[in-house]
Amino acid sequence: MGSEMCIRDSLIDRVATPYSDLPEAHFAMGLAAANADDLMHAQGEFQKALEQRPDWEAAELAYAQLLARTSVASAVESLNEFLVRKPDARDTRLALARLLISERKYVEARAQFDILLKDGTVIENNSPCFVVNADYTRIRAESKLGAQCIPTLDSNGIDVKAGVIDLIIEGIDFAGTSGTDGIHFAGDITDLIIADN
Repeated sequence: MGSEMCIRDSLIDRVATPYSDLPEAHFAMGLAAANADDLMHAQGEFQKALEQRPDWEAAELAYAQLLARTSVASAVESLNEFLVRKPDARDTRLALARLLISERKYVEARAQFDILLKDGTVIENNSPCFVVNADYTRIRAESKLGAQCIPTLDSNGIDVKAGVIDLIIEGIDFAGTSGTDGIHFAGDITDLIIADN
């Protein structure tokens, strides 16, 4: 198995090297190196891809995921730098928020979720457990098959603050344990729609 992986990765390098002027070639070589656990080579290839195409979100996410293996702080720094260049990169912002939560930096993570949940935002993610504080919010499962939110004891699938206007929730199945709510409303809201896919 290991020799097959080395042969595959070597083949990817040989095929992609003539196209080193393309960021996609470096991205492919970075993925191959990451799969072979050659972290230094993978980091170098992802960096080259991002030098050639600085706003490429997929390359940034792969690079940050790789950095997080050895240093979550480095991954957080890289994601923050990318968001300075491309503030509308939703998947990057979500990845940053998740890393911040893994480091128990809840205030910083909440700031990222607040940006994601600004008025009128469509949430397209398969991790639909959110706190809704903004009007005109739509939470929609990314997959046509829907998504499932499984709250744990003492937490809810979605917490909605009182007074929210126009909330739409689509394609999310809630399967919690006893003592949890799928959706918890802190008070009255106006215009609520809950729908299947």
